[in-house]
Amino acid sequence: DIKLKAMKIVQTLISLKDKYDITKIRIGFEPATDDDSCLVEIGKEEVDLEKVVGQILS
Repeated sequence: DIKLKAMKIVQTLISLKDKYDITKIRIGFEPATDDDSCLVEIGKEEVDLEKVVGQILS
């Protein structure tokens, strides 16, 4: 199931972000650094995994 795989990837990225004190993660099309190709930005705030995965898969 694609949603489950995307959820696992996001959880892994959040774990790495916390472990290595990364300030933010941007997920999107290449390059995700451009605002028009960025789908999701994960920062210091609490993350709603369902919402993030929904934005990625939409």
